[in-house]
Parts: sequence; C-alpha cells; structure tokens
Amino acid sequence: MFRIQNESRTSFLQQHPKENIKRWERRKELERRIKISMSLGLLLILFILFIVKIFDNQEEVQVIKRGDYLSKSENVKINFLIGDKVEEYFLPVEARTFGDEELDLYFDEVEVRLEELIRRDNSSLAHITTDLYLPETIEGTPFDISWSSSNCEILSKNGKILTYDIPEQGIPIELTASIDYEEYERHICFQLVICKRQISKEEEQRQKVIDAIQASEANSREMDTFTLPEKVDGVDVIYMKNNKSLYLQTIAGILLVIMGLFFLHHQKQVIQRNQWNSNMEIEYPDIVAKLSLLLCAGYTMRNSWEKIVEDGKKEGKLKYAKEQMECCLQKMRNGIPETLAYEEFGRQCGLPAYRKLGQMMSQNLKRGNEDLRERMKEEVRLAYQKRRYLAKEKSEKIQTMILVPMMLLLFLVLTVLVLPIFLKW
Repeated sequence: MFRIQNESRTSFLQQHPKENIKRWERRKELERRIKISMSLGLLLILFILFIVKIFDNQEEVQVIKRGDYLSKSENVKINFLIGDKVEEYFLPVEARTFGDEELDLYFDEVEVRLEELIRRDNSSLAHITTDLYLPETIEGTPFDISWSSSNCEILSKNGKILTYDIPEQGIPIELTASIDYEEYERHICFQLVICKRQISKEEEQRQKVIDAIQASEANSREMDTFTLPEKVDGVDVIYMKNNKSLYLQTIAGILLVIMGLFFLHHQKQVIQRNQWNSNMEIEYPDIVAKLSLLLCAGYTMRNSWEKIVEDGKKEGKLKYAKEQMECCLQKMRNGIPETLAYEEFGRQCGLPAYRKLGQMMSQNLKRGNEDLRERMKEEVRLAYQKRRYLAKEKSEKIQTMILVPMMLLLFLVLTVLVLPIFLKW
C-alpha cells in the first residue's frame, strides 16, 4: 500500500510543472479547511442536541396522557416544585381501560367480523372443506379470543381439519369463541358442518404418511426412541431431518473466510511494506557512498544524482531507492526546483535516513553549505555502521528461528528414551 501511494503521488507530481505547485498547495489547504469545517459543524450539532435535550426534559404539564389498551404500564418521571425545593417522583401510569358500554359496542363489532374471518376460503359455515382461521385478537379491539371445539379429533382449536376420512353427509361441530377483556367475558357459538373435500392422490398419500407417523409416535411413548414407518400403503418412504445448525455453520464459515481473506491481505501489505523498508535500508549506504565519492570527484549534486540513476539502469531494472531517485530526477527535468524535489524524495521514501538525506541536499542548495562533503562522509560512516547492526540483528533472529526445530528434535529424542521406561511399568 505504501508503495502504491508513493507511485500515485509521484505520477501526479510528474504531470504538474513548476507553475502548478501553487495549485497543489491551494488544493491541500482547501482539503484542510473542509475537514476543519466538518469537524466544527459536527461539534456544533452535538452541542445543539445537548442543549435541546436539557431543556426538553423540563416541561410544565398539568395533564398526563395514558397509553392505549395495547400499551403496558409505565413510570412517568414528574418533578414538582414545593416552595423553593424541587421534588422528584416516578408515577406508575396504567394503560386506559374500557367501561361496559364501550365493551358491548366492541363485542357487537367482533361478532359481525368473526364469521367472515373464520370462514376463510369456505363458502359458508354449513359447508367447511378447508382449514379455518381462528384469530386470537382482532385489530382495533381490546379483546383476547380463545377457541374450543366440540370434536377435537376432527377440528383442532387452531382451526385445522385433522382428518380427511369424513362421511358424505358431513360432521356437525360446535365451535365456541371466548371473548375476554379483564373481568369482561362473552361467548359466541358457531354451528359448523365439516364436509368431505375432494383431494388429489398426492394429498391423500401425504395424509396417510402423516397418520402413520403420528400412530408410530403414539404407540411408543414409553420408549426413548421410535422408528418411523418404512412403507405406507405399499409405498417406500424416505425421511429427512432439517439440520438447523448447518445454515448457521455455513454463514459462520463464510464470515470466517472473508475475515481470513482480509487478514491475509493486510498481512501481505505488512510484509510488502517491511520488505520495502528493509531493501531501502540495505541500499542506503551504497547510495550515500556513491554520492560522497562523486561529490569529492568534482561532480555537482544533480550530476551525481543522474550518474547514480544511469548506473542503476545499466545494472538492470531500477528498484526501491533508485526508482525513487529516478522519479525525483524526472521532476527536476519537468521544472520542479531541486530543493523541493529532494525534500519530496525523502518524504516518498518514508524512512528517517532518506528524509535526512533529502533535507541535507536541499539545505545545501538553499544556504550553500561548504561542509557538505564532510557531512556526507560522516553520513556514510553512520550508514555502514547501521548496516552492520542490522546484519547482526538479522543473524540473531535466524539463530533464534533455528532453535525451534532443535527443541523439537530434543523433545523427540527424550520421548524415545523415556517412553520405554513407562511402558515397562
């Protein structure tokens, strides 16, 4: 990522000559002002919300509104002023209740609507062939509704027809709805006739399988397990059980894979950045040494820079620090001042040593320091000293890594020697 950012910044600067540097600076200043404005705006909004929250909590009231019949009781915080002292009290407020006259009006409405609701797709209550819809509540009314059937083997209390074995004349059933609201209670009775429905062969076979399964479960309730029938009416039946955990495991697996890919991508970027920094540190002493040698030989700073880049091209493809040096040279050829180009080179490389080198060369052009050669020699000495230190540190890491397989071999040898002793015991 670090290298990609450097390349994008380099390509942008290469396309902008000297006269557009001010435009670049104005753009950066505009971005900075936008960020500051957004931050101040966010703080202002938070401050306004805080003030509104403070004053919103204090409101003079004389009337408290209850919740409707569907609401639960709630504790309303009330601050009241007695003299100069403010007292605080949490008042439990129950939901609104209804009187008998209002409940009778609601009951008349429920009685009219229920017959239409429970029929569902059936033509009339005297000819029921499909399951009924038995609601436990009706929207807009405060009642709870419970159901009971006079023949639970034919019609369940949730309105499901439990069998298709119905005679041609049908089976009369009384369905009772109990309408309750606190202490108020009323009953509505519906006279139904469950009629035989023309069903397909597949539906009939399905019902036979269901009946066989229910019979197998009912006849083995004293046992820990029961066996599902393998054949029903001469037809082989194969059973499958839904694995609910498989769905969750699949989602968890996908999330883990995505997180793993993000982690691997991040680790790859970290490895590339560390490799980039390591190679840049390795190249630094040679670059500084060549610059010092060429400056002592009478080359100017820019000529020394060009000489190192040209030698790098002859050796092969430019990489790492020499690639950044070529970008810096290209900027200077496009008209960017050498001082800015050297400073930008140090920032692009990102390492303290290169930033120091860029500042050193930029200051030499600005102030005309005569001791640049001596400073470069000192920088060469420090660079090679640091390289020796890095080489020593790397060798110590390798030695530590070698200890791991050695410890594993030692553990294996000890296991081979000690295991027979324990086996004899």
